[in-house]
Amino acid sequence: MQRPRHHRQLYKLRLHQRRTSMSPKKRRRIEVKAPPPPPTTRVKFKEVEANIMPQCLAPWKQASERVGEHFNPNAYRNPLGYFLPDPQMIAVCGLESGNYSTWTAYITVWLKLHHVLCYRLRTSSVTPLGPSRWRTVLGIKKMAFKEKKAAKQKAEVEEILMEILKNAGNTTSVNLDRLDTAKVEWNGSPLEVSTAPTAKLKEILWELFELSFQYELLMMDRRFYGGLKP
Repeated sequence: MQRPRHHRQLYKLRLHQRRTSMSPKKRRRIEVKAPPPPPTTRVKFKEVEANIMPQCLAPWKQASERVGEHFNPNAYRNPLGYFLPDPQMIAVCGLESGNYSTWTAYITVWLKLHHVLCYRLRTSSVTPLGPSRWRTVLGIKKMAFKEKKAAKQKAEVEEILMEILKNAGNTTSVNLDRLDTAKVEWNGSPLEVSTAPTAKLKEILWELFELSFQYELLMMDRRFYGGLKP
């Protein structure tokens, strides 16, 4: 025998109330796993084997690799970024092809923009940049031979740098027209990156690692203590 219509509606209403009144712990949640990254994606927790990479402490290397075993960048809503360029992103350039012009260009631009990019770390409101944006910044010299793309990339880098300075409390405009003539120096001395000894390049990446680690540690400390200034 079929129930009257109003009985069926009342039953549905009570069923809905029962479901919505259940505690979140009792509700069955369907978790959708993020797809794994492509096999060609570099694992950021695994050390790059390159001759310009500073030597890593063995315990730190092992711990980092264990973290990277289950790390999936696709599981995060927003792309993970870096406060400064990832040194491993630089060191990995040219390992397969043997053409190291890219890491030469990246290190050259890093040294030219060193003061500007480090200046931004004076504030706690630094916005990290994703790997693709850092490649845009450091790779601006690589695009010099492509006029249309170079102009577009130059404007994009200028916008990124102005945003960086603005976040650091400086509203100065940025013009990269004279970037080619800017001096490339390391420890106060001129440096030709393409012919620099491996030991010098290791020093540069070591400093980049150190600056990044110190700032990330400071940010974690500030976050842990509720935003208190050091």
